[in-house]
Amino acid sequence: MMKRVTTPARRLGAVNRCYSSSKPRSDSSSSQGSIYDKKKSNNDPLSYDLIKRLPKADLHYHLDGGIRLETVLSLAKEQNISLKNFSGESTLEQLRKLVVVADSECHSLEDYLRGFDITCAVLQKPYALTRALYEICEDAVLDGVRYLEVRFSPILHIHQGMSLTQAMEAVVEGMAMAEHNLPIFIRIIVCGMRHMTPEQSLTLAEIAWRYKGKGVVAFDLAGPEHTFRAKDHKPAFDIVRKNLLNCTIHAGEGSGWQSIQDAVRYCGAQRIGHGTALLENRELWQYVIDQKIALECCATSNVHTKARGIQEFKDHPIKKYFDSGVICVPCTDNRTMSDVSLSDEYESYQLNFGFNVENMLRMMDYGFRAAFMDRVKKQRLRADCFFESCKILAEAGYDISSIISSNRDYWDVLGVDYTLFTDKHSLGTIIHEGKFNNPKITTKVIQQLPKTDLNVRLDSSISTEFLWSEIQRLLKHNNLNTTQLEQFLMDQIGVSGLKTKPDVQNLVDKYATNTTTKNDVERLVYLTMGTPEQMNRAVRDVLSHAKQTDNVYYMELMVRPKLYTNHLNIKSNVGADSFKTEEEVVQCLIHIRNQILNENHNAVESDSNSESGDKEAEGNNEYVKNSLPFSHVGLVLYSSDDDTPESVFTTAEIAAKYGTVRVGDKEPSSDICGFGFFSQKEVSESEYQAYQKSFDLLKRKQVNVCIYSGTTHAQNVVSALFLGGAARISGGRRLHSHPDVMQYLADHEIPVEVDLGAEFGEGQKLNETLNGHSTFVGSQGLRLLIDNDVKVTMCSMKGRENRGSRSEMLQRVVEECNLSADELLKILMNGFSGSFQSDCVRRRMEGLARRESIRYLESRGFHNLYKLQWFPAHSKSEEQFPPKRFGV
Repeated sequence: MMKRVTTPARRLGAVNRCYSSSKPRSDSSSSQGSIYDKKKSNNDPLSYDLIKRLPKADLHYHLDGGIRLETVLSLAKEQNISLKNFSGESTLEQLRKLVVVADSECHSLEDYLRGFDITCAVLQKPYALTRALYEICEDAVLDGVRYLEVRFSPILHIHQGMSLTQAMEAVVEGMAMAEHNLPIFIRIIVCGMRHMTPEQSLTLAEIAWRYKGKGVVAFDLAGPEHTFRAKDHKPAFDIVRKNLLNCTIHAGEGSGWQSIQDAVRYCGAQRIGHGTALLENRELWQYVIDQKIALECCATSNVHTKARGIQEFKDHPIKKYFDSGVICVPCTDNRTMSDVSLSDEYESYQLNFGFNVENMLRMMDYGFRAAFMDRVKKQRLRADCFFESCKILAEAGYDISSIISSNRDYWDVLGVDYTLFTDKHSLGTIIHEGKFNNPKITTKVIQQLPKTDLNVRLDSSISTEFLWSEIQRLLKHNNLNTTQLEQFLMDQIGVSGLKTKPDVQNLVDKYATNTTTKNDVERLVYLTMGTPEQMNRAVRDVLSHAKQTDNVYYMELMVRPKLYTNHLNIKSNVGADSFKTEEEVVQCLIHIRNQILNENHNAVESDSNSESGDKEAEGNNEYVKNSLPFSHVGLVLYSSDDDTPESVFTTAEIAAKYGTVRVGDKEPSSDICGFGFFSQKEVSESEYQAYQKSFDLLKRKQVNVCIYSGTTHAQNVVSALFLGGAARISGGRRLHSHPDVMQYLADHEIPVEVDLGAEFGEGQKLNETLNGHSTFVGSQGLRLLIDNDVKVTMCSMKGRENRGSRSEMLQRVVEECNLSADELLKILMNGFSGSFQSDCVRRRMEGLARRESIRYLESRGFHNLYKLQWFPAHSKSEEQFPPKRFGV
């Protein structure tokens, strides 16, 4: 270990532990790009001064662990608190030795926590909390922090008569003062404590949501993990859940991966504090990636507390997590105790793990992306800070285009035109001038764009032509002629009056509106899809029609295995090889899916080997060539409330068995990508108990879940998310009645499947009555979701009920909702990013689809796609707003 180096102005020293003597620091980075003979590349490390200047976010900062030592002494004097009671230390240097942790002297969490007795002792007055928070924000601004979430447990500050409410008001006051005087956004997180009683945690959760409108954005659970499980504090998390308060939990720091599982799957955490034990369970690790659950990484603190698997800095798994796709956010944890600033932490990661410039920028953006703030502000903050980072790096001589182009798909969604930062542009004075008058969006244009369909019910999407052709095959197989058709169908499935193809069509049409024909149609489905050969033809019928008619590049087939196992006990004998069990159905579907993917892969290989001089044709083939080998169809098993709880569990068991993610050298994959629960009447909170065994199994096995909800009561969506573990919501027609639910879905980018047929069929009304409540349906309802940034994706669901192709229905949506090309494009991309494929596959599919769509639209005269407008001349920096000392 190197000796600590004295550095100016509270330059905290964690990074000095990480340097070898052969790799000295460089702090001179303020030079302008003009002095460089050539541009710096992505692999040229950032100096400490540049890291400090770049805008950052700190999401894990404890108030009692970040107070200045000078302030501790000052408050102790003002409150007549003798610090000599704490080992007789009273001077600043003596206090530093006692509070600040040294690597060689910290052997456990207990050693690390000794300084908190001192800091908490002087934070028992309202004015002390206000001052401490304000000064924390001052220090953060000087370190380049633009967004800060400060967490504290008010119950630790009431030992001298201050109430919980007074403690909250004091912290809120400090936040308001800081945001008024400093160039920073501050939010508050209230901490419960694992070692305290569930009743105390409940009290803290209640006060957290009471202050939701005054700056509190989340509830946390801190404290020792080993013998205190998060699930023991269920009443507190019920309050958090019902009031849609965000949740981050300390987990996987002092205990194993099970602690993270509890936090994520049972307590509803959207972020995890520390999480060093995540690498102990590869399936849970992949779930965290796929669900975009951010990790608040505090490596210096983890070294001090000897967190799970961490003895020294290089042991921290942040590089493994980052490279695998986890959203890793560097944080300080306890700036004073660990003697570390956020810039120190970033520099240590760069030096110890080799993060390049793009990686560093992405981790900084992850901080803003994972912030608990509303989506509109977050988008603007992310884009502005990225814009500023590009400007700072360009002025320092870095080649922005080459850095960003190394991960273009990620940065393009921010809407920043990074090509502006080149020598031919004047930095800092750019106002984007785009063309705003785009051509009309026609059905033909929509038809050419790559699409997804995330809810295609197999039994309801096969065409009438397919049903009729299968009936003809059965007649031929049984040596019957067409005149014997009616009697044959009566004998086989008990349905009369089916003589012609229009009769079959009429039966299917009635199914959409007349529940008495439900069993008749299910018998017909079994008759025509009850064997592997029939199933193969059915799947290909649905896929080929979607691809040829609507250019659907990715589809999730929703299959209810029970339908194909003669569960109605009809007389039909469709063949000796007919399906006997649900698992046989699933195994057959997996075989068909894999066979189709292999055929697609071979076709792509053949196309890539053929020569073509048509450059435009090559461009059109780019997406096909790159996307089909991933997976253009996913399989989702589903049940409904028509099934008994035991039957639902049977299907859930199969989904868990074949839905386990395979993780190895190749991309993560599974045979079944999810489970759906689609009921005629959506399930309320009290009714989940009957199905909880199934949903708990799916949670344990990390299976993606989609639940029909939010059509009669928006609050049911909350139960679907937390009790059912839904990663996607289907329906959502009542979301407008609960703005908090709508905002929650938007903030956490939870996809909502909108049924094209149900939402935009004939006879739509602005105010339809459902159970005595008015509801928006049709274009007004969808427009409301889009305007509130809900991640909407359009699905065909029961395709036979739709009047027109997907492209035709989407064109109606465009007209009735007055969608711009940019809005349409975002809705289409939501399908790729909201799919149940692994994160790496989703990102690749979405990136390719976006580029192909933009290329096609721009060739048809569309402009200003995914571009934001900037007015940098009006931006304000910390130089214009120097931090004001507290009370001045």
